[in-house]
Amino acid sequence: MGSGLLLRAVQEPVYYLNHPPVAAANMKVLALQYTFFHWGFTPWAMYSLFGLIVAYNLYTLKAQNMLQALIPQSNNHYLKRITIVFIVLITITGVIASLGLGSAQLVGGLNHTFDVSLGNNTLLATVFLIGLVATLSALRD
Repeated sequence: MGSGLLLRAVQEPVYYLNHPPVAAANMKVLALQYTFFHWGFTPWAMYSLFGLIVAYNLYTLKAQNMLQALIPQSNNHYLKRITIVFIVLITITGVIASLGLGSAQLVGGLNHTFDVSLGNNTLLATVFLIGLVATLSALRD
């Protein structure tokens, strides 16, 4: 969410200003309204709703772990296994997307600041380096 906000906070309103989805009298306001729809209360309400459900089950109902907080009082072993696989896949996908966006922002910022043209090899090296540092940090006691 953080890298997406940093990248899209400027890019999306400018895109909607230059390519309006509908005709309006004040295109600047329309561009900001569309951007706010994507990055405002609507998505944060969805994140908060999921977080509240998990928090309620963990802290009020005293679930022992995240899986029990997501599927309270279920004896369906297939549902639990599918949920674990889904959680792992979603987490990996989110980390990869965030790492890719953040690395692209870093290399783009370096290109702009130092007036150089670092290519895809530098981008891949940056992704690998940041991923390696993050992995070592997570594995450390």
